[in-house]
Amino acid sequence: MNQHIAEPFFINRQRMNSTFADAIVQGALSRDEIEDEIQATASALRLIADLQFGRNDRE
Repeated sequence: MNQHIAEPFFINRQRMNSTFADAIVQGALSRDEIEDEIQATASALRLIADLQFGRNDRE
């Protein structure tokens, strides 16, 4: 079976999510830091998708 082109991204995202969850459980991040990280991740993914599909005029 061929590897999906995005599979490395999905694997890395799973690792990042696991690390992020560990930091939350251990109390290493404040509520504001958690919310900021979620917002930054969502913004980055939106930008990548917009650039991919030619919709980079969302600002």
